[in-house]
Amino acid sequence: MLKIQSISTYYDNLRVLSGVSLHVREGEAVALIGANGAGKTTLMKSITGLLPPRRGKLLFMDKNIAGTSANRIVRKGIALVPEGRKLFAALTVLDNLMLGAYHRFSADKSEIDDDLEKIYEMLPRLAERKKQYAGTLSGGEQQMVAIGRALMSKPKLLLLDEPSMGLAPTIVEEIYSVLRRLRAEGLTLLVVEQNVRQAFNLASRAYVLETGRIVVQGPVEDLKENSEVKRAYLGKGYKEVWE
Repeated sequence: MLKIQSISTYYDNLRVLSGVSLHVREGEAVALIGANGAGKTTLMKSITGLLPPRRGKLLFMDKNIAGTSANRIVRKGIALVPEGRKLFAALTVLDNLMLGAYHRFSADKSEIDDDLEKIYEMLPRLAERKKQYAGTLSGGEQQMVAIGRALMSKPKLLLLDEPSMGLAPTIVEEIYSVLRRLRAEGLTLLVVEQNVRQAFNLASRAYVLETGRIVVQGPVEDLKENSEVKRAYLGKGYKEVWE
């Protein structure tokens, strides 16, 4: 579904990504891990048109989308749950959710309403707070709104940038329960995470990004046993915790 071929992305003259290649097959969940400053968010911005790469190809459904505007990429079926949620704090939960479907307003309104009810069924707390201003929600509730907003665009590929950041463990488990359900329903996922245990429980394959380059990749079961991945990202005692 998504094939990234040797992309290099810059901030002005500073190269952040150097020849990055990866792929995500339809229906699978893939994790992208790495330390702060590795270039993970830059890769998400490159895919979604917020910071187009200067070199390489971004193939989505076999068509090169490199250089395509962000709004057109959403229409093609890629949605991003950004780092930090980026909600409209002065708008209600419902308004934020409906903004995810802005490009669908010319379609049958009943279809949008049906999708909204599915979001409420999956994330019932949002139904309870649909008239509440997004800026007054807890961090976990805001993350649920960000996920719901992305889903309202009816994506074929859902990108999530640090979905567990700053959240309590119980909320993280709730968020990942929703992501596991989405994967089971066939939605394709690419997840940027520093919570590697959660990411590995969700994904079948993973890539490790380090200073703008992919340094390790493979099935998560193999990466769990990779000494460098354990040392750098899983921490001391990981094997005992996992077992």
